[in-house]
Amino acid sequence: MSQAMIISLGGTPEPLVRAMAEHRPQFVTFLASQDSVVLLGKVMELLDQEGLPRPAHRVVLVEDVNDLVHCYAKALEGARYLEEREIRAEEVVVDYTGGTKTMTAAVVLATVGRGYRFSYVGGARRTKGGLGIVESGYEEVYQGVSPWQIFAVAEWQHLILHVRQYQYEAALTLVRETRRRQPAAEQVLWNGLENALEALLYWDRFHHREALPRFKEGLRALTQWLELRPRDQTAQALTGFVAQGERCLEFLVGLAADTRNFTREGPRLVQDLLANADRRASQGRYDDAMARLYRALEMLGQLAFREKLGASTSNVPEVKIPAGLREEYARRYRDPQDGKIKVPLEATFQVLKELDDPGARQFFERYEDFRRIMLARNQSILAHGIQPIDGPLYQTLRNLLIETFALQADLIFPQLRSPF
Repeated sequence: MSQAMIISLGGTPEPLVRAMAEHRPQFVTFLASQDSVVLLGKVMELLDQEGLPRPAHRVVLVEDVNDLVHCYAKALEGARYLEEREIRAEEVVVDYTGGTKTMTAAVVLATVGRGYRFSYVGGARRTKGGLGIVESGYEEVYQGVSPWQIFAVAEWQHLILHVRQYQYEAALTLVRETRRRQPAAEQVLWNGLENALEALLYWDRFHHREALPRFKEGLRALTQWLELRPRDQTAQALTGFVAQGERCLEFLVGLAADTRNFTREGPRLVQDLLANADRRASQGRYDDAMARLYRALEMLGQLAFREKLGASTSNVPEVKIPAGLREEYARRYRDPQDGKIKVPLEATFQVLKELDDPGARQFFERYEDFRRIMLARNQSILAHGIQPIDGPLYQTLRNLLIETFALQADLIFPQLRSPF
């Protein structure tokens, strides 16, 4: 039994009555032409003869049965009416048996992406030597889900775009809505996508600990699905995504080890910051991207400082500061509230230079380049000024960081391909 049906009205009434007897709708939207609307009375009479209840109904009248655009608009009108009645998609059946070819094409086009089920009345015995209509009494109802529903064509197109633009919240909303309309056999695929994309959302926000188990589970489910359906159309979209995802997962596992389960700085976290900056830059968010590059530069100094002195730049024992800088640093950088010596970025590299750190030497060899960029960063709206960062300035600092400290910039989040 269905809550509602959309029926293209035309031909003979018997197949339509057969479909309504099969689905027992409480409400029907009939898509009818000026000629076929007269069939409605006969349909109701046959329902009475069969002892079937007459459903509540509405007629959407088509003026030009040969105009596909017009018929499509009218079919949309019928579908919208069901939505206004708050009838759920899974409770709607579209029967496209009757009507002109243009009308049936229009009703399918207008409803195929909505999660409705589809119905067609056919049969082996037809008039005109098998070329005409189904003979009365030999009607058979053929049912199925929408092919658009299974392949989720429009959803894949939007999903690919969201993932390409790192809009993971939008991607997740789409995946969850699509999964709700999918048959049971497709749930493994959409559950796997949800876990993987949720992991990428957490990772993109630096919530690495939350991302790791979700990413493992998502890739496991997608791999399982690919093993079961290697020749499926959708496999084309997922094979590369899973392969790229496995490389990213390997990096994330290494990041957990490098940072003691994401509790401290580490060299891989610098690489992660650089990749995150690139993602923000690809979205045109250069101020956000610059903030991440600045943090990466700061972290490089902090890591080298910890390695050389065994101390954090936020709490430096005075005795560990090189003698030539000790008195000045104690005076300039001691916090009057807690008494700790807290060394800022440039001063950190100055200490490292005194200790003959190669990264610090490179930093000061290109000091004027760094100073100019840091000045622009300090004048940006996310720091201390009101000037926005532009793409060329971001790219300059990015290249400077990579060249100066020999950084890797090959961490790329997985992308989806169109399966169609």
